[in-house]
Amino acid sequence: MSFYGEWETWKVVYQPATPSPGVRGVAFVEAGDRGHAMQVFREQYAGQFFTVESCEKLIK
Repeated sequence: MSFYGEWETWKVVYQPATPSPGVRGVAFVEAGDRGHAMQVFREQYAGQFFTVESCEKLIK
């Protein structure tokens, strides 16, 4: 998927594929919107996460 608009940084909080109590992962991805950020995250972190808890745009 190509995105030709302005790209922003998104923070994705996720549970790792090998869960430990209270452990969360954080990833920062560059994307144009929330849907694009989730797609980029899924592609880059395939097999490394169990579920996504949140996806938030960082304020400039």
